[in-house]
Amino acid sequence: MGLPLYITDPSLTGKHEKSMTLYENCCTRVCGFLGSLTTKLFHKAEEVLLENILSHDLWCRLLAEDVWCFLVRYGSADLCRDQVNFLVELMKQSSPAFQPPSPLLSLTVRLIKCLAPEHQAELTQSLGASDDPVSLRVLASCVQGFSDPGLCQGVIHSVSEICSRLLREITTTEEYTQEDLHRLALCLSCLCELLGQNDTIPLAVQPHVTSSITDTIGRLWKGIVASDWLNTSLSLQCLGKLILLSSYLLLSLDNDVLDKILTGMSSCVQQESSVHLHLTLVYFLRSFGKVRLPASPEQPQMLKRLSDLFVATLTSSDLFIYHHGLSAFTKFAEETLHEAVVPSCIEDQPGLQDCVVQFINKSPYTCSGELSRLDFLRIVPPCRIGVDMDSDSGVSDHQSGPSSKRPRLMENVNHHQVSQQLKTSVEELVGVLRETLSDLEGFTKSEDTDMTPQTWNNLEHIQTKIMDIMKEKG
Repeated sequence: MGLPLYITDPSLTGKHEKSMTLYENCCTRVCGFLGSLTTKLFHKAEEVLLENILSHDLWCRLLAEDVWCFLVRYGSADLCRDQVNFLVELMKQSSPAFQPPSPLLSLTVRLIKCLAPEHQAELTQSLGASDDPVSLRVLASCVQGFSDPGLCQGVIHSVSEICSRLLREITTTEEYTQEDLHRLALCLSCLCELLGQNDTIPLAVQPHVTSSITDTIGRLWKGIVASDWLNTSLSLQCLGKLILLSSYLLLSLDNDVLDKILTGMSSCVQQESSVHLHLTLVYFLRSFGKVRLPASPEQPQMLKRLSDLFVATLTSSDLFIYHHGLSAFTKFAEETLHEAVVPSCIEDQPGLQDCVVQFINKSPYTCSGELSRLDFLRIVPPCRIGVDMDSDSGVSDHQSGPSSKRPRLMENVNHHQVSQQLKTSVEELVGVLRETLSDLEGFTKSEDTDMTPQTWNNLEHIQTKIMDIMKEKG
């Protein structure tokens, strides 16, 4: 599914041939099969779809979502309403108070767009009557899906008011409990959903609510030490959402709060935080170009921290951070009034200026002597997701980004450091392989062993791969 494979669908006989990806072909065929089912088998199809929506496999989850949307899109309005109510109720029953959102949230948001206008109004009335976490997350996430602008504005107003009130209550506590952190993550996530859509919809949070949120965010930054929030996955999630929300309110934050944020971000980068948090820092840097720091004794130190953060991003060995860092740096360079930051970032980094110029000119990167894109995709492990990116249980496992065992596709960024990492990873892999060989040998010689032909084929494939590696390396 991940390979750049395009095929021609033979079912389009008599029409212009259309090339489609393997995923699109599979999705079309599954939807056609679903449409051919009889009514008595419909409940079984729903069970299979729900099972795959909750799957850990990314492709199964995406396919189930698309097929479910096809089912609702070509069904009746009442069917769509019943499906949405069922999913919302299922999330409420399966999620304890202030827990991260269910994997069903993405599907629910997509289905709400297909609701009839009167059913959308009914849904907002039922969800808006309570401030439980599921209702808040659903309303905040589906703002763009409402067809009535007045209904949309009402949802924005009610959700922002509730989250602002909860935030004020949280900041009055001296020590955060686990429940406080769950509530904080919920409020920050909802507000990020609302404020992050200001550029795409002509609606906004009320000015007095925005002012209250800004004051609360300032108090939060002044009362925490960012590096201390890297210890647990839940606090790490809260920190990431706090940084993201701060990027939407940059022009309203005081100078001392901005200094606190930059200091905290610097300490996070020095402690090698997760890839997901680093990408959030990159988004914050991207938005910083519109900020004009007033002349003060703190301004040079703040600009120095800003420059160091860009350097840490542009010299990252992680491909995602490096690419988004280039995008953020060029955006910052176009908008900022503090032009001295730009040359200070690239003057001490050989080859970095050429990379920035190539990125601006949209020149494709050429990797001589490295793996091709196709080879790279073939060796990348299957993409798996356990829970939403907001989930506290999935931060450490699913936000760690590309494994250091994957081959590099860049030559100009920390080449020596990454080479050492790859060497160490290879040695670790060989050590693990040696430790497991004895167990495998004993298992295969056991009389009770019942190994399938597929297992033997996998062992032969592994042996062939090892022999190829040994021949290649001489």
